[in-house]
Amino acid sequence: MNRVPTALLALHYQNDVLHPDGLIRVGIADDEVRRTVIEHASTLLTEARRRDGVIGHVRIAFRPDDGE
Repeated sequence: MNRVPTALLALHYQNDVLHPDGLIRVGIADDEVRRTVIEHASTLLTEARRRDGVIGHVRIAFRPDDGE
């Protein structure tokens, strides 16, 4: 039986979103929640790499004038 390729899409794991001093910091105001998100993301990414999975990273970005 052939294995079906699996991809992991990692959205917005960047300092501007997850770091306490990040510029965007939307949706994660609580430091304990932020640590939990980072720990789970790390576990998920580590396991995907161990299984030779395809990982796509998506970065959120805005224009300097926040025109979006």
